[in-house]
Amino acid sequence: MSEKKQVFGPLRLRCHEASSLKKMPYDERYTEYIEPLGLLPFIHMAPDEIVNKRGEKLRVSAGATFTWISQNFKTCPEGASRDLIKLYARVYVWYVITRTLFPDCSGNTAQWHWLKALTKMETKWSWGSAALAFLYRQLDEACCRISKDACIGGPLLLLSIWSWERFPVGRPRVLDYKNYNDHGNQLRRPTWAYQWDIVSEFSGDPIAAYQTYTNEIEFLVSKQSVVQVCETSVRVS
Repeated sequence: MSEKKQVFGPLRLRCHEASSLKKMPYDERYTEYIEPLGLLPFIHMAPDEIVNKRGEKLRVSAGATFTWISQNFKTCPEGASRDLIKLYARVYVWYVITRTLFPDCSGNTAQWHWLKALTKMETKWSWGSAALAFLYRQLDEACCRISKDACIGGPLLLLSIWSWERFPVGRPRVLDYKNYNDHGNQLRRPTWAYQWDIVSEFSGDPIAAYQTYTNEIEFLVSKQSVVQVCETSVRVS
């Protein structure tokens, strides 16, 4: 790109809005099944098992659309059996991780292959390592795309928080904090990212902002990022 004098423009994001998760409300009955997975701090099934429950044929062979999942598994019925609650919990985790941790360029679809790791709900995988590796791959592939349709996936929310904590460029302004209910479970306590829960929204021209951020980053020095980390630590304390 440097030799051809090409400008690396902003990429289209393939992560999905956090507000869309409201379509799949969390049920406290899921907690006992999600906690062994090691995903409880992150949380705000076999394909045949899901399809057979509704008796419907899905059009997407690679997975199920988020709309279909929300329509069919939005609310776990009252008085449901433990097996049914566990099924709904598995679908909820599948829905959340494919929207936030592992989104790719395949569209609004929850890929079937992520269900393999959720077959045994009592197994605790290293989700952090998997998410980080997936992000690295998405960043690498994004940097190799130079077409107008270039896009990027992966846990970009985690990447954004990492960036906001370290660089005084392009980060929003923290507005307030909401009361947090951990339901008496230490694993449900807020993570470091919670301090960025309520921030100012960007309303300018994204192309102009991208060029501004690029220029500002080029003039950053290492001392600026170190000072910001220290200031953030004091504020949190």
